[in-house]
Amino acid sequence: MEDITTRWSDITLDDEESGIRPVDEADLPVTTTKKVWTLVGRFLTDRAVKFDAMKGVMSASWRPEKGVKVVEVQANFFPFEFYLETDARFVLEQGPWAFENSSLVCTMLEPGDIPTLIALLELPIWVQVYDLPYGYTADPILEQIGNYVGKFLKLDTVNTGLGRSFFRIRAALDVRKPIKRRMKLIPRDGMWSWILFKYQRLHRFYFYCGMLGHIDRFCALAREAVVDPDKYPFGTWLRTS
Repeated sequence: MEDITTRWSDITLDDEESGIRPVDEADLPVTTTKKVWTLVGRFLTDRAVKFDAMKGVMSASWRPEKGVKVVEVQANFFPFEFYLETDARFVLEQGPWAFENSSLVCTMLEPGDIPTLIALLELPIWVQVYDLPYGYTADPILEQIGNYVGKFLKLDTVNTGLGRSFFRIRAALDVRKPIKRRMKLIPRDGMWSWILFKYQRLHRFYFYCGMLGHIDRFCALAREAVVDPDKYPFGTWLRTS
């Protein structure tokens, strides 16, 4: 014990507080190292992810022009390294993606981020909005609806016109909350009506609680409830065909 005390006697907490100032990347010498764009992600599942199978499935789905490198940092936490920015953007903008019907929640890693501290709680998805009354389809109203479903991202500006049967909104769903089935629209005259939602590429969710990535044996609410599965409040009708 005396030897240890002597060895570290000149170390103080002030030494740890001093730290370093990293050099600016712009000042570093040019190298031939490939520039990478890294997405970090996790799958909405309580099951173990079959890593090798997942790598093959995701690579085949994305078909990146310059390839992708995948590693497993910890259980169900994966950095995906792309060598072309458009490959990474394609994955972010064309999702949601899935492995074994479990949605992938991912985001771009930015300078200064600590990968394992990123929450990964938002799933961007296209939502179809049905039964909007005439006169209530302006962009600001659709944006309000997007923020009701999750966090509004953008509108579909291609499929427009009076003849359309639904409107499309891109929104980021909070994966900690049940998906929305419908919304009460209350016009100025007070004669309210329901507008209905359907989701494109909606993967596993549980019909009792509406939670993404959930299955019955992990749902405490379903275990405690005495409800016939045919009467669960959610169902396949929330998926687009």
